[in-house]
Amino acid sequence: MKEINNKLAGERGEISDRDLTLAIDISQRAGWERSLVPHLNELPFPLRRQG
Repeated sequence: MKEINNKLAGERGEISDRDLTLAIDISQRAGWERSLVPHLNELPFPLRRQG
């Protein structure tokens, strides 16, 4: 994950003007297909329009 996030940091501006990172959700409620979660400016992408 660290290498992927370092690569994404180097691509800033080409993808988005915000910080794009990936994280792994290790909670019990997340199945394997939802374990990789993109973040914009440290906010999980699925929560981007909530509050």
